[in-house]
Amino acid sequence: MKKRNRKLWRYLFGTLIVLFVVIQFIPVHKPKVIKDNPNDFLLNTKMPAHVASMFQESCYDCHSNQTKYPWYARIAPSSWLLASDVTEGRAHVNFSNWTKMSKAQQIAALSDIASEVKSGDMPFWAYPIMHPKARMSKADRKELVDWAQKYQNEIFYSK
Repeated sequence: MKKRNRKLWRYLFGTLIVLFVVIQFIPVHKPKVIKDNPNDFLLNTKMPAHVASMFQESCYDCHSNQTKYPWYARIAPSSWLLASDVTEGRAHVNFSNWTKMSKAQQIAALSDIASEVKSGDMPFWAYPIMHPKARMSKADRKELVDWAQKYQNEIFYSK
């Protein structure tokens, strides 16, 4: 019986290895990285350095054209998940296109940012696990939310 179990485990392990190798050949469309973004949020918005750092560390990989793909972005199935997350994040708000957005879109984006950060939904729970600099304390969250709400009002009342 033990010999039969060993054969079964070897067969299963071998099958998993072959499957893992095969899925590496399935192409994935990763959104492009664009370094030159003259319409970028951080370039065109005045904010405290700490708030800018939080945006850069906690938001920009998924919500800008300046994604820094980690090593595991080349290995399936994590590459599929990352490509999907970045595509979805950029579709929701892309900080690289900030000045191309209307005032109404900017206000809505800032409102969403404040709401998502305040509730703890952003950054996505799994992101800080692999990106320790993206971890936000309660004080960090409050500072970012307060700034977003203040800037939202500045946009609303500007000409």
